Amino acid sequence: MKWSLRLLTTAAAINCLVGVAAGAPERYWQTGTCTDAGVMRDLTVGQDRVGSRPFGPPSPANPPTVPEVATYVIETQDDRVEVKDILPVGAGSLNLIVGDRVMFAITKKTVYIRDAKGHEYRFRLTKKTPKRIDSR
Repeated sequence: MKWSLRLLTTAAAINCLVGVAAGAPERYWQTGTCTDAGVMRDLTVGQDRVGSRPFGPPSPANPPTVPEVATYVIETQDDRVEVKDILPVGAGSLNLIVGDRVMFAITKKTVYIRDAKGHEYRFRLTKKTPKRIDSR
């Protein structure tokens, strides 16, 4: 009786793990080139985002700050993708340089970028446009 209960529990656990692994969609990874990199201020990112401060005017000891986020433009053979970081620029940010090869995947409004070590960084898709082909 103990042995069959243990076997049943193990089978149920394996079934759950297989179901989770099979249900996770595989991302479609693409390769592109970083053609523009910049920094912009964004009120919706960081600790000082809109709505996170108490009511009333800011004090001189704690002036309001707007965090800076990284922005990148990645071009593939067919598309031009503009992305914005969802975290303020800091030590854990991805640092791309214009001309770098970029491995990325797009899922709805989220862009995942892999660095050379295989770490994934999450960005917000701000614009995706097909590249125009000049017919001369």
